Amino acid sequence: MRLTSIKIPMKKYLFIVLLSLLQNFIYAQQAKLTLPIGHTDDIIDYRITPNNNYLVTASKDGTGKIWNYRTGKFMYDLKLHLKKITGIEMSKDGSFVVLSSTDGTFSKWEIESGELLFHSSKKAAINEMFLLAGDTTILLVTNYEVIISSLSESEEILIDGYSESYTRKIAVSPDEKSIAIFTERRGLGIYSLPDGKEKGYTNEIKVDSVQYINLSEVLPDFLYFTNSNELVYSVNGRLMAGFNIENKKQTFYYPAQNGRLLESKFNKNRTLMAFMDNDYDEIKIWNTTQKKVIALIPNQKRLTILKFSDLNSNLILCNSEIVQEWSTDGKLLFERRLEEEIPFELLAKKSGLHKSILNNEETIINAINKDVLQTISWKTGKLINEFSGKIGSIKKSLVSKNGKWLFEIKKNYSNYWNLNTLTATRFPNYAEDVVNNIFLTASDNQVLLQYENLVSLFDCSSGEIIYTKPIDPYSNILMLQSGDAYLTFKTWKNINTYKDTTYVKRKFLINGVPNREWIFPGNVANAAISNSGNLLAYNISNINEDSIFIWDIENNRKVISFFREAQYVANPIAGYYLKYTPDFHFSNDNKYVFYSEGNNGFLSIAKLPSINYSIKQNVPDSISEPEIVHKEIFEYFSKEIPINLIHNKNIVQLTTRNEGSDESEILAYNYSTSKELFRLPSYEEFQRIMFFDSIKNQLYTATNTEWLLWDLNKKRLINNWEIPPAMKAESVILQNQAFLISSNDRIGIQFMDGEKPVYFFSTLDNDEAIASNEDGYYKVTPNAAINLSWNIENKFYDFDQWDIQYNRPDKVLAGINSENKQLITAYKNAYLKRLKKYGLTETIVSNQEQLPQCIILNKLTDGDVIVDSIFNLKLKIIPTQNVDTKKILILVNGCPVFGREGYNKIIKNGEVFEIPIKLNNGLNSFKISCIDINNVESLREQFHIFHNASINNPPKLHFLGIGINQFANPDYNLSWSVKDIGDLAIKLKSKYPNIIIDTLFDKNVTKENILALKQKLLQLNEDDKVIVSYSGHGVLSKDFDYFLSTYSIDFTKPEENGFAYEDLENLLDNIKPRQKLMLIDACHSGEVDKEELDRVEASKKVLDNSGIVHKSSIKVVKKKNLGMANSFELMQSLFVNVGKGTGATIISAAGGMQYAQERGDLKNGVFTYSIIEAMNNNSTLKVSELKKMVGERVIQLTNGLQKPTSRNETNNYDWVIW
Repeated sequence: MRLTSIKIPMKKYLFIVLLSLLQNFIYAQQAKLTLPIGHTDDIIDYRITPNNNYLVTASKDGTGKIWNYRTGKFMYDLKLHLKKITGIEMSKDGSFVVLSSTDGTFSKWEIESGELLFHSSKKAAINEMFLLAGDTTILLVTNYEVIISSLSESEEILIDGYSESYTRKIAVSPDEKSIAIFTERRGLGIYSLPDGKEKGYTNEIKVDSVQYINLSEVLPDFLYFTNSNELVYSVNGRLMAGFNIENKKQTFYYPAQNGRLLESKFNKNRTLMAFMDNDYDEIKIWNTTQKKVIALIPNQKRLTILKFSDLNSNLILCNSEIVQEWSTDGKLLFERRLEEEIPFELLAKKSGLHKSILNNEETIINAINKDVLQTISWKTGKLINEFSGKIGSIKKSLVSKNGKWLFEIKKNYSNYWNLNTLTATRFPNYAEDVVNNIFLTASDNQVLLQYENLVSLFDCSSGEIIYTKPIDPYSNILMLQSGDAYLTFKTWKNINTYKDTTYVKRKFLINGVPNREWIFPGNVANAAISNSGNLLAYNISNINEDSIFIWDIENNRKVISFFREAQYVANPIAGYYLKYTPDFHFSNDNKYVFYSEGNNGFLSIAKLPSINYSIKQNVPDSISEPEIVHKEIFEYFSKEIPINLIHNKNIVQLTTRNEGSDESEILAYNYSTSKELFRLPSYEEFQRIMFFDSIKNQLYTATNTEWLLWDLNKKRLINNWEIPPAMKAESVILQNQAFLISSNDRIGIQFMDGEKPVYFFSTLDNDEAIASNEDGYYKVTPNAAINLSWNIENKFYDFDQWDIQYNRPDKVLAGINSENKQLITAYKNAYLKRLKKYGLTETIVSNQEQLPQCIILNKLTDGDVIVDSIFNLKLKIIPTQNVDTKKILILVNGCPVFGREGYNKIIKNGEVFEIPIKLNNGLNSFKISCIDINNVESLREQFHIFHNASINNPPKLHFLGIGINQFANPDYNLSWSVKDIGDLAIKLKSKYPNIIIDTLFDKNVTKENILALKQKLLQLNEDDKVIVSYSGHGVLSKDFDYFLSTYSIDFTKPEENGFAYEDLENLLDNIKPRQKLMLIDACHSGEVDKEELDRVEASKKVLDNSGIVHKSSIKVVKKKNLGMANSFELMQSLFVNVGKGTGATIISAAGGMQYAQERGDLKNGVFTYSIIEAMNNNSTLKVSELKKMVGERVIQLTNGLQKPTSRNETNNYDWVIW
């Protein structure tokens, strides 16, 4: 057993707590919190600026993202559009980007700032987009129109004679003076740019003097212009033909020789095209000028055409294991088996090559996993950069009836938020089976979770599963209005008749056991049940019909069935595709059914026959004619556009609008008398009905941009609230006087009290969570904090600069739930404890004092490549009020270059000087600040540079191991500490053959010997790695100072011959290596709060048979608590450590109030055993991954009695340890 505590020497390291966090006076109004948001749906395309500074991606998730292309850092979220992005174009100088969307608009954004420059008016859904010459106009392609539009105003030109045909393919000439358009009816048309005038068209390809192909009857594979403005056209991959765009005459004809032309790729100037036939065994290179095949490349290895190189027009071929480079005359130049496999997604449409920023080679730009972009060395397969976020796509969000629980369903996991505590908890997964739907029940705290093959009733208040029951795979579930029972629907196809049959079961919620079953003909879809629970409505959609069925499920008979008008399609090949999800409602008296019909989802109301109505049981599919009481076009009803029923008054409220207009009205209609009662005033945007407050007779509606509140007594609008950009209205939380809103990546709560900020909730893929508000305050799990950043005047800074100021769980909770006073107070005390740890007070933090400035004079672009290994950093210091600066702090990759005391130098106002810095190979992440004599720190300026070093002297790993089993006082002997160090050294040597190992065991563990190890560390270089591992006892002095045991330590007076923890950490201070790790396997090796040490349980406690007995003279007095951790423990669980240290990550075996176990069955300490196990089970590990795996495994092995913690870590910098 190992007892450890920690003393923070506040006086000695006062600079640790200095106020880099006082930026609020100068910067707080400008600082914007940036979340780690990547794409949550397929990336459709990307653009890279000419200077290689920025990468802009566009996705089906409706957003664009701007990234630092050199570093992979996420910068700006281009959120505006309400539907998926369909196109992206960049100006030739890389200053702006344009996005188009199926919402019918396009937007122009400044790349350097992420600011919106222009948003167009709404049109039909935009399918394609081309930026035209001069970068001032844009070509937009919709289904039936091609439009030339200005990027700054609403001027538009419609391409002549085009609107009657459906667009299939478009190509723009290299000189951007001509456009070719293929349409279904007219064939191939040529138009001039920018006026859009028709130059002529052709509708045939001549095969020979007799045969021809009618272009209006075939779909082109590709359509492109050569560098000489010749137009090339491919028909179904079976032939190519060229056309002169001036005289419209055919210039050549080339038939495919073996099946179809596949995988066509072109070089940069369009003079060459590579393609292969069906057999994949040969690749042809076509010269577009000579109009013939100029080279044949054998392809027995069946590689894929990647791209022509932009550097030399050589052709690159590859699969997941091999890469080849071929000259254009068919000579193999390069073949190599990749060091790392490139996933098959590399072969996707959007993969390509781009010049590397690090050398003169090209890197692969690869859309992997669809929503992640990577850059990969095409010669080695090694990953260079990855452009991805940490937040998954939200498929569904909802809130409990009592407003306490917030639910979100994501692709790979689902969560629930407790709004009383602002904590997120992940619902359980069953192997690969994840939650795909959540249903509210009659109980406020219970939800029904649907998986692929089972359902679970889950209690959120206890966090426990009440039961789990199997269901048929991919069943549909319908919760009854009462919330105490549900229906399951499963459709099976008869393999002999090919007819569908749907099996329906009703199950009580309390136990999940079926109590009634039915069999319905057809594939039941969009089922709805009456409030009484006895009538079921659904539709059956086949390829050429759509019929509605109403069943009396209590008596198991059909009431009526009929076709939905405007849904029947005579041509079974064409079929139909709805633009909405049909919905059904019943009136309370079961006399009327409300249903969606038409191609756009309009409301119809049918009167049902008497419940005693009967039909012949042998014709269950017979179709009847219902009594229609209402059928009006442009009055909407579907799952997406709900209606509201006031049953006791026979009133339906619905949305209506005039054709061709976005303006909408809310209509009240008496369906029993077929009379319109009133219309609310017309509103400029289309509305959805969201909630009816029957007590106040008020109606909540929502547009794409606003919440609206209508007074139905006075027939007027009484309030409105603007919805944050790119978020949509979900539901009204009346008990909380709030609205639920969501986007593709987060949930929000918007209060009706407009003075309150909007609150946002995000869960990360690694089971971390972020709750934040518009004011910038947030509550995060500690491991999520490192993913945050701040944007000030288009410069980005890591989270730690403002974490103390804005990481305020107390403020966030008080703003969203002011009733939970007890927890708010606990959070506030934890925050105050954090301030005290860093020597701060609330007064100091809120002090509006100006900061000194540290100005970097080097002319750099973030992510620049530096050739020399020495970087001469040029700085200018501007103090405040003529206060001299006393030191400069320079961090490279999280490590202080001049030790944690910094570069000490008294600097006068405006002094300029240079400091030479030795660079690491690869990325060098700089943070630079200065501290004046009043201990006020400047903003930490940040930048990144790359250095490509020659690998003549490969980096080394130096392992320092200290293990002690035998003590001068044998009462404290241990069993496995020496073996811990030996086993770890052997394991590391298997990975690092050139490792340097220095160990101290038992009698050799003296203060002098440990301190002497420093001289060896001083001989290492910047790219070397250092691991220090200690395994033994830890002891507290009477003053609660913490010491590590040496052989001759006096356990009653550890300050005599004990080794102070600070001295062990100092081994890693002010040495050259910047990849440093310290492992401490000892009890209570996490931080302990001296003010609350009397809560540490007496160590006169016998562990299990695998542990030992520890003797101690510490008297422990237990304090009562309110079911929560004390403020110190709560501080540790809420906040990440942002103090400055040696740049080493320090992982301790146990928390400050926990024991670290040795176990005979493991023949190691549990902590060290878990480290070695993680290395055995993984081919490579980063420090963060090792920390996470070891933490989880130790908790598992000790049944939660031991939880490893981090004393210090290099935030925002991770390195490969294994």
